[in-house]
Amino acid sequence: MEQTSISNNSPLGLINQDYNLKDSSLLNEYEVSRDFGAEQDVVEYHIFSSTNQLLSTNYNYKNYQTQTTTNNSSYFDTLYLDPEADLKQAGYNLGKYNVGYFFYRTLFLSSNTSRFFIKEISPDRTEIKIVTNDLSFDALGTSYFNYIASKQGKSFYSDLLLNFGNNKTLIAVNTLLDTANETEPSLFIKLYEPLPASYGLKDTLWCVEEVSEPISFNIDIQFVNEEVEEKKYLRGPNTNIELNLQTNTPTNYLNIGNILSTDLTSSYQQVKSYLEEKSVNINIDHEDY
Repeated sequence: MEQTSISNNSPLGLINQDYNLKDSSLLNEYEVSRDFGAEQDVVEYHIFSSTNQLLSTNYNYKNYQTQTTTNNSSYFDTLYLDPEADLKQAGYNLGKYNVGYFFYRTLFLSSNTSRFFIKEISPDRTEIKIVTNDLSFDALGTSYFNYIASKQGKSFYSDLLLNFGNNKTLIAVNTLLDTANETEPSLFIKLYEPLPASYGLKDTLWCVEEVSEPISFNIDIQFVNEEVEEKKYLRGPNTNIELNLQTNTPTNYLNIGNILSTDLTSSYQQVKSYLEEKSVNINIDHEDY
């Protein structure tokens, strides 16, 4: 019998990079209600082992139900998820797992299938130049200025993330369109922390911002044996009896004359009764044809 337990857990263990405590203490935090459902909005779904080792990734997860914000809106303020069904659909039917749902809005017309690559890295590794071969300068420029206008119109700051895939993201604090060379559509990116040594030139990425905080679940799927009905069995033979130590003395052999001439009246009458019996009494008259 299968038994499944699901519980919410903190997604912090699944986030690749976050602000340090000193910087977080300087920020004013408040809840923001944002709608999901723009053309560039995506949900990334990641499956991790119980020790948070990445096992599987879906960059365009669609297996969710929605609730529209208003009747005349195409945006959603509520998404319904089924963590157990998603895990089994991915082929994980037994064991302990952590699953994470990440809600992103892709930026600068980039995506998992249309990426930038790192062209230059500053000596202190806090600035990089990223280039795309999939967009024209005009297309990138239009998308960039739309992003700046949207950012200035917000009453809150939303993180710009560099997504390298496999749930590896880095925080960017500023960006600038490179207008010096229109034949090479590119952006300058200022990083929150120096670029880790594991990243280098020509590594690919795309740009996103968070629409909502990620959600994480711990799922434990176990197989439990069904209870077996208790049965009572008869006691077996006692084969430890020492029969060889027991002796018996048989009586002498007697013929019918010896038996009939016995002095014991009761034994004599019992034998006589057996000898006088007429065997089976047949109640069918075979003389009447």
